[in-house]
Amino acid sequence: MVENRLFMICGSPQMDLNFIERIMGKNLTNFDVFAVDKGLEICSTLNLPVKKIIGDFDSVDPKILDRYSSSLKCNYPKDKDQSDTEIAISIALKENYQEIFLLNADGARMDHFLFNTLLLFMAPMRIKMITSSGTLIALKERKINQFHLQSNSTFSLIPLEKCSGVSITGCKFPLNGTQLNLTSLTLSNIALEVVTVQHDKGKLLFFSEDRLI
Repeated sequence: MVENRLFMICGSPQMDLNFIERIMGKNLTNFDVFAVDKGLEICSTLNLPVKKIIGDFDSVDPKILDRYSSSLKCNYPKDKDQSDTEIAISIALKENYQEIFLLNADGARMDHFLFNTLLLFMAPMRIKMITSSGTLIALKERKINQFHLQSNSTFSLIPLEKCSGVSITGCKFPLNGTQLNLTSLTLSNIALEVVTVQHDKGKLLFFSEDRLI
């Protein structure tokens, strides 16, 4: 079992409390919890044990924030060059968390969601965005990325730039050393057994309808 695992509750205002409660209730053992700004409201509602509260605190309810000890708070200015979520991920990586699961990082403003997606490349395969529709992960270059998916479940590879030497096994539509361009070629593949993905170069995302926790 992987140690040093973290749930990061992000600050999207479109909160799916029922989904987050189901995920946290099944998996909270052996996880720490970071709250990112408005994400603290979720932690408060669900009575989650918070290790750090990170952000500029421009969106969290101040009455809720005041209930927590100042020793938990990492306060940053509103005008800065990094988002609250990027700062929180940087802190988590410095503290050597081996798996970081982003919750409530989708929804609301599209630009926030897209930037949160880019943040997955801060530590490919270590950071996973968990949503009600599935899991999004950045893949490592020149490594075998392996996924234990449910049989016949759907997954996709999403190239953010030209990606070279892409190979996929364990699926209905395998590839062998293919170059991916910005097209939909790798949309909606089907897992048949353990899925492996390798590529030589390029920013490549993996999406699965499974929740990979």
